[in-house]
Amino acid sequence: MRELGRMFRTHCHSKHSNCPQNAPYIEWTLNNVYHESTAHTPSELFLQKEPHNPLSQFIHFPNNDFPPNYKHKLTLAHEIQLTKSEVRKKRHDKTINAPLFKINDLVLVKTQRLSSQIDKKISKFIPTKLKVLRL
Repeated sequence: MRELGRMFRTHCHSKHSNCPQNAPYIEWTLNNVYHESTAHTPSELFLQKEPHNPLSQFIHFPNNDFPPNYKHKLTLAHEIQLTKSEVRKKRHDKTINAPLFKINDLVLVKTQRLSSQIDKKISKFIPTKLKVLRL
């Protein structure tokens, strides 16, 4: 969902009413991009479609001769996600120290975005803004 928000903010920030026209393009992009967390594309794992490789029309790749084993790909993607989640947890546990703020320290504060039906603005598609405040 975070990535969807980023893509819609990128494509719809100037005119929020264009959101429905951009949805098919954003869906295709997300379904066909390689994801680091699984080492495959969502289309490859869930729709069982091989990813489009423009170089395949010029170069014959040897592993294309065998039919793809989708159960093996799903198992491999699951193992990769488990391994990466363990690494993330270890890294998070090392840096769990909460910051201590004092009076007159400068801090970044995320401003709240508000939707407006009159202006046809959706808060999810408005770029994020940060302010520096003194405690």
